[in-house]
Amino acid sequence: MEHDFISYAQTHIYGFSHNKRLWSWCYFHRPLCNSSSFLSRFCSLFPFQTMKTVRVQLNGFRTILEDPDLDVRLVLLVRDPRGVMESRSHREDFCPGNPDCEDPRRLCKDMVGNFHEARELLSLFPGRFRVVRYEDLAQDLDRMVPELFDFFRLPVTNSTVSFLQTHSMKEMGGVSSTYRDSKAAAVAWRTRLTHDRVREVQAACAEAIGLWGYAMAGPETDLETFHPVLNFTMGV
Repeated sequence: MEHDFISYAQTHIYGFSHNKRLWSWCYFHRPLCNSSSFLSRFCSLFPFQTMKTVRVQLNGFRTILEDPDLDVRLVLLVRDPRGVMESRSHREDFCPGNPDCEDPRRLCKDMVGNFHEARELLSLFPGRFRVVRYEDLAQDLDRMVPELFDFFRLPVTNSTVSFLQTHSMKEMGGVSSTYRDSKAAAVAWRTRLTHDRVREVQAACAEAIGLWGYAMAGPETDLETFHPVLNFTMGV
């Protein structure tokens, strides 16, 4: 897997350049970033390492959480599938024609599986696994961010606060930008998806929508004023 990523990053340099500490070396010595041996040793110098994965099923992480030497903490970020499908519609570079990306049935099958696996992981690893809904995070950054940092045993620094203040109030840049009006972005699908597309996604995702605490829109629902996010707790 690491060699696949290295090969990919040769033509998608942001795979390395967003890591400031690593890129300060690789920028002047580009071959270093082609070496999995160097990358492994370099990353091991740092006490805290993060990894983001997308479209991955939870059942593949149980073995990692069981390894005490790794001391992994895992957060599952869940989003309303209607919002996910709207967001993916902007990825014209890889989504069209890719069933894993554009088929809501595949997305929601994974969401249902992840719901049941998440309940088990919360029972087995209560201090090392957590579930967060994207909408809850986006609507209440002031409360959720300190909770997440505490979960990871990290302090909320001034630079973190500054980043949130400058990156969560308004939208700037393109599809890959990190500048968003977080509260508006969380439910932007209500005005960007057609009623037909909403019905299509809901037909494929009714179970996932219900399990994860979202409301279904009816045929006469005014989507602009619709409140899709219900109260939710992950009971175990």
